[in-house]
Parts: sequence; structure tokens; C-alpha cells
Amino acid sequence: MIRYSLILMFGLSSLLSAQTSFTAKGQVRHFAPGASAPSQIANHLVAHRADGSIVRVTDVTSPSGELGQAIEIIDLSRRQHIRVEPFTASKTTSAISPAEALLHQMAAGACKQASTNPDMQSNRLGRNVVLVIRNQPDSPVTQSNWVAPELNCTALDSTITTTDGSHADRVILNLDTAEPATQLFQLPEGLTERTAEETAQAFLQKYRSFAEPLRP
Repeated sequence: MIRYSLILMFGLSSLLSAQTSFTAKGQVRHFAPGASAPSQIANHLVAHRADGSIVRVTDVTSPSGELGQAIEIIDLSRRQHIRVEPFTASKTTSAISPAEALLHQMAAGACKQASTNPDMQSNRLGRNVVLVIRNQPDSPVTQSNWVAPELNCTALDSTITTTDGSHADRVILNLDTAEPATQLFQLPEGLTERTAEETAQAFLQKYRSFAEPLRP
């Protein structure tokens, strides 16, 4: 058991060193069914560190019109997965096991085995990308991702389509291949640790009036 654990840790360390550092900025554009112009546009950022850690930041709007940033951090150096819900000032932290970290690293290279069909290859921001389509059986959602193998299989252009005709496009507009700024992985001050269920309850409590029908 000890020998296997050492092999696993050694293999994980070698995978961690293989990641590409970058910071990518873009937009998420939401479209109503049949619409040609987006009903909502939000800024989006994703950054990868050399150790395989990732941060994703997306501008979001509350039911009352407040602006905030939803944050997700996968910190492999600390073995933590953190999600931040801005409107309740909540953070939810879960541990990442060595096996989960290994799977995460394997996913970062999975698209290198993608189809060599020319119709499923393209170029975004000067990077070669391949098309990966995700469509679970009985799911109302189809996701088409143009992912870059040299950027840890990150999607530089993706579309999520639902059966009702609505869709959302996420496109990367700017790419910097330097190591991401340290502050991108730092949490805002004043957050309260909550479970996912506690965060959902706090959100519902704060915006309950927006979910209730108007009374005469």
C-alpha cells in the first residue's frame, strides 16, 4: 500500500509539472430562443497555474440587479476546491483527494486524443483547437467546445444549447501565457464558510420576494 501510494504521488507530481500557465479573458453571451442579439453579456476569466491549479471568475447579476463575481478555485497545491457565491458572501470549500487531483490532471490532456477529422479542427487566437461535443442521454443540454490541446484542453470557444432554443456562447478574446497573477487565486475578504445547501438557503432567504408572486 505504501509503495503504491508513493508511485501514485510520483506520477501525480510529474503530471503537475506538465501544465501550461496562462490567463484568458472573454465573454459569456446569453441568447433567448430565436434571438440574434444577446440578452445578457458577462465578462469571464480563466487562469491556469503551472501546478495545474485553476481559477474561474464570471460576472453575475442578482435577482435585484446587484453585480458580483462568481469565483471557482481549484487549488491543487492546497488540495482545495472553493466556490464563492458573491451575493450571500459565502464560500464552500471541499478537499481534493490525490485520486481526484490525478483525474483533474488527466482531463487537462484528454483532448490530445480527439478526432483528427479536418472538419473538427480549427484555429482560435493563433492556437490549434479541436471540437469536443458533450451531449448526455436524455439531457436537454448540448455543449460544443473548441478546446486547445496546448492550453490544457481549455475551451477557447464554446456553445451551450438547450432544447427550448436558448443558448449561451462563451468566447475567449484575450490570452496571456505568463504565469497568472497571485491575487487571482486570493479570496475576497468577509466571506462566511457555508455548505452548498446553506448557501442556497441564504440566497433564497435574501431574494425570496423575487420568487414569490405579487399579491394585489
